[in-house]
Amino acid sequence: MPDPSEKEEQAKEAQFAAAVKNITLPFCSRNVNKAILAFSSALIKSGVQKQVIMDTLTALKPQLSQIASEFNDECHNAIARFNYLLEQESLITDYLGKALLKDIEPLFPQDPDTEELIMTSAVNGILPRYISAGLVDAIKSAHGEQAVEEYENIAADKVEKYRAKANGLIDFAAFAADKEISQIRERMIAQFRKIYEERDEGERKRWFLSKITASAGFKKMKRDLTDGEYRQLIAVLFGIQEQQQPRVKAKGIVRAS
Repeated sequence: MPDPSEKEEQAKEAQFAAAVKNITLPFCSRNVNKAILAFSSALIKSGVQKQVIMDTLTALKPQLSQIASEFNDECHNAIARFNYLLEQESLITDYLGKALLKDIEPLFPQDPDTEELIMTSAVNGILPRYISAGLVDAIKSAHGEQAVEEYENIAADKVEKYRAKANGLIDFAAFAADKEISQIRERMIAQFRKIYEERDEGERKRWFLSKITASAGFKKMKRDLTDGEYRQLIAVLFGIQEQQQPRVKAKGIVRAS
């Protein structure tokens, strides 16, 4: 359950959202009115009696008010979404890592409630976002520092090609699908898979999880990864299925308190 400070913060956010809506609603209403005025003027010029138009608009006033309110909500949501994407993008500094997670990211939580729930218990079909930093570091560890640096520079240069002129945001889907970036990703994951499969089958999971859970980000988790999450991660990353094995705890892993 949220603590009092979280509830207070949520209340402030709700109050702010309501205030923004009250400020922007008149602007949206004016724009709807402008559109109606332009349409009405065109109807009058085409021969429709002005009184007929006025009577119709009077009858439609409740519906028009509802349309203006819905339009305001859509504008507000679009602005909130843009600000969220802008904030999330500002946190990304490792564009190579972003590309390496192309097939894994769709399995991360897509809403705050799932994000919070998965920290304490597994959610079917979802992987915790907190594995990302350790997974990227693990894949990079299968390559020399010089090669990784070269790939990181290529990714940093390439990403600017996919920055939209209209809003300044990066189209990460297009970036990850770039031919050269795709080749780098496939090459790096293939090399990491080779090292993974060189280990004894019984040691693979223990070694793999030790790489992932060693990251600072994973320490926010309040549990270990389950067997199901591990098998799902392996299946997506390598395209293989691991046979179910007894649950083991990676050596040296400390669960977050």
